[in-house]
Amino acid sequence: MIEETTYLQSDLQSGKCRCCSEESHEILIGDGRCIDCIEENKFFEMTMKGAYNEKI
Repeated sequence: MIEETTYLQSDLQSGKCRCCSEESHEILIGDGRCIDCIEENKFFEMTMKGAYNEKI
């Protein structure tokens, strides 16, 4: 499954990511995480969620 997310410039701000502590110009307003951390988390949930459910 391919999922594409589009972030508008008005949704982003500059600052320090609350997850990885890196300075970025791509911090999602209201979330505090950079786009890289958000996308990494989405990828993990999509790929590993099935692996955990199979063990149950």
